Amino acid sequence: MLFTIHLSFKAEKQLENLLNWYTDIDTQLAIRFSDEYALALHQLSHHPTNYLFISVGLRRLPFKTLKVMLIYSVKNNVVKITSVKDMHSKPDKNFY
Repeated sequence: MLFTIHLSFKAEKQLENLLNWYTDIDTQLAIRFSDEYALALHQLSHHPTNYLFISVGLRRLPFKTLKVMLIYSVKNNVVKITSVKDMHSKPDKNFY
């Protein structure tokens, strides 16, 4: 079964900022970020419950090689991405 994916406004802005940041550093790095994001979306649309809970109702999906993770919830066959977290910038215990 495929799950529908929705991106919150906050997550959309975070994604845009991260893509711009990676693009400013190196175009190849931005391409790698985009590829990992596409892979993460594919994984979430097929198997969103395979990833660890970080809080009641919230899960995380870390990227394979970059220090980025998606914070999301699953309800009624819909995956809602609430945050795109860059772990380079002062990671907190409560990053969601």
